[in-house]
This record gives sequence, structure tokens and C-alpha cells, in this order.
Amino acid sequence: GLSQTLIRFLPSHLGKGESAQIKGILGSASVLALLSSALGTVLLFWAAPWIANGLFSEPRLTMVLRAMAVAIPFSTASRLALASTRALRVMHYDAMGRIAPQLLRLLGWALALQLLASSLDAAIWSYVGAMALSAVIAVVFVFRAFRGNLSGRSRWQFARLLRYALPLLGAALIYALAPKLDRMILATLAETREVGVYSVAASLAALLLLIHTGVVTSFVPMVADAYHRVSRESARILYLKATSWDASLTFLLVAGVVLLGREVVLVFGTAYQGALLPLMILACSVYVRTLPGPTGAFLAVTNRQRIELLNSILVLAVGAAMQWIGGRALGMPGLALGVLATYLLLNVVQWLEIWWIYGFQPFRDGHGGFTLASAGALSGAVYLGMGWNLGVRLLALVLCGALLAAYFWFYRHEDLRDVARGIGLQGVKG
Repeated sequence: GLSQTLIRFLPSHLGKGESAQIKGILGSASVLALLSSALGTVLLFWAAPWIANGLFSEPRLTMVLRAMAVAIPFSTASRLALASTRALRVMHYDAMGRIAPQLLRLLGWALALQLLASSLDAAIWSYVGAMALSAVIAVVFVFRAFRGNLSGRSRWQFARLLRYALPLLGAALIYALAPKLDRMILATLAETREVGVYSVAASLAALLLLIHTGVVTSFVPMVADAYHRVSRESARILYLKATSWDASLTFLLVAGVVLLGREVVLVFGTAYQGALLPLMILACSVYVRTLPGPTGAFLAVTNRQRIELLNSILVLAVGAAMQWIGGRALGMPGLALGVLATYLLLNVVQWLEIWWIYGFQPFRDGHGGFTLASAGALSGAVYLGMGWNLGVRLLALVLCGALLAAYFWFYRHEDLRDVARGIGLQGVKG
């Protein structure tokens, strides 16, 4: 919640040079994050023995959970600091800050293995050390990015931030639960083996959100800045362009998984062949999820966070019902169809919201035609992926890639011109 809050409020004050407001927002968010993460650390550290012994009957898990508890404040500080740099649109700091923990964990693990006898101890302490160093790096990035904007006295913003962040916190919790709901439902309907097979399909499909996550991360600070500081028309241009890029790039990833799903599943062994059809359906649901683009994040950064909370409740409630019905009727494919139907319904709701509240029409400017064409292409890809030989499927994938590359090449000048207009660079050559 606080990360989106920073992205919402910081750009407008940066544009006006209001150092006291900027310092107050950063300070208030830091205090709130420190208090909440400290509470989480205390609770998890205290409850670790009960969780380890009572729930999992594994005493060694106590130390792991307590190490995770110690790392919570560092992880929170890092995420908040990187969100601040995204608000300033200094994306290379955000990218380096996300990569740093992974590299530090690998290096720390290799070093700890030389010093500690247990590989588990090495993994634990390398994780805690990596989180601590990553937090330090992220905070340094904040001071570098905001130098010149942190002078003067602070104006604390606790009430303002909490009013905005709490609905987003609820939405974030629900959206974190929703992708795991299908596996929880399947666990009540099927045996452990089927849950494991389906989990492989769900985990592979989740990787396809890579493009969507990148587009949202890159464009939302720009859209928020344009909406609150430039004009609604600039925000509309950026929103429509982000939606178009999100869907078109994700389409190619999804087509690749659908067409080559048989080979992907067999990497895990012949026992996982039953994951093929759920994987195809879940991959298509990921594509459906990207069609509205960054609508949820756009609602959040334009003071419609309560609407986003209601959307998340709708996803959870309707998703549970549809997935339960589909799982009981058709097993794993039915459960995946329930996920697909849930996101189709959410798309309709979000399209109506974006049209009713802002007057944007996502299906104009060719996006509607591309959506219909890509839906037909994915239907054909599912048909080919289920029964045709590898050569035909590779040829179909190359054809999809070539058509998409031609589309981007043909419209490259128009796309860049639209983005320049959206961020307020009209008239700037080159």
C-alpha cells in the first residue's frame, strides 16, 4: 500500500518543488513502514516455535522463521525506497535495487558455505545479510535521487498516507491470495498428486506475467505524473500505449508456451503430462489479464483506490465460486477455466470503470482489432499445441513473432511520438 502511495503523491510535489512536502511524505512513510515491519518481526519471531512444531512438526524451522522475521524490516525498507525512485522515474535505480538482493544472496551463500558447516545455516544468514545490504543500497539510491529535494523542515503526512494506503493494503492482500486460491480449492477436491501436477502448470503460467509487471512498473509513475501534473489527455495517451504494449508483448510469450507446452511439461517428467491442458488455459488467462493494461494501478494512483479494493473482493468471491464449480465438474481443466472466467469478468468491470470514470476507450486505435485477432490466434495455437508435430508448432510461433515484429516496426515512430506527447515532450525533435 505504501509503495503505491509514494508513486501517487511524490510526483505532484516534485513538479512544484515542494521540499517540505516531499520530505514529510518520505519521513511519514518510513515511520509507518518501520512500525508495521517491527510489529511483524516481533509477532513472527515470537510465534516461530509454535508454527514450526505445531503446524509442521519440524523444530529446525524455528530458526528459519526467526531469520525471516529479522529480515522483514530490511525487506520493507528496500521495497519502499525503490518505490520512491520509481516515483521519480529513475528506473535504473529500481532495476539495480531489484537485482542486488539476488546477487548478494548468491555471493553470501557461497561465502557462508565456507564458514559454516550447515548449508541451511548458510542459506539463512546469506538471506538476512543480503536483505540488510540491499536495504542500505536502496536508501543510498533514494538520497542520490532526491538530492536537492530534502532541504527544509518536514511536514508530516501520516493521516493522508494512511487514508490512501489502507484500501490498497486490503487489495494487495486479496490479490496475493487470489492466485493461490485455485490450488487451495483443488486440495479439497483431489489428491496430493493432482495438486502437485496443477501447481507446476500454475507456476509456469505465473512466469508469463513478466511483461505485464514490467510495463506496469515503468508506466504507472509516468501516468500518475501526467494525470496530476500535465493533463488528463497525456495520461490517456500513456495509458492506451501501455495497454497496447502490455497485451501485444505478452501475447507472444503466451503463444510460445501454448505451442510448446507439451515439451515444457515433459521437462518435469512424464508424470506431469496432465498439466498440459491446465497450462494452456492458465496461459490464456494471463493474456486475458493483460488486456486492460495497468488499469488497476491506474485506478490506485488517481485516487480511486477504494474501487480497486472492490475489484479485488470481486475477484476473490467470484473466482472462488467459478473455480469451485469448474473443479468439481471437470477437475484440473475446469479449475483453470474458472480462473479464465474470473479474469474475463474482471476485464469487463475494469473496461466499464475506465470508460465511465475517465472517458478512456481502450478498444480504440486498433487495440480492439488486435484483441480479436490475437484471441483467434491463441485458439488456433491451443488446437496446434494439443496434437500437431513440433515443426508445425515452431513454424506457427515464428509466424506470430514475425507479425508482431512487423507491427512494432511499422508503428515505431507513432508509438514513440505518442509516448513523448504523454510525458510532455511535444515539439522536442529526435
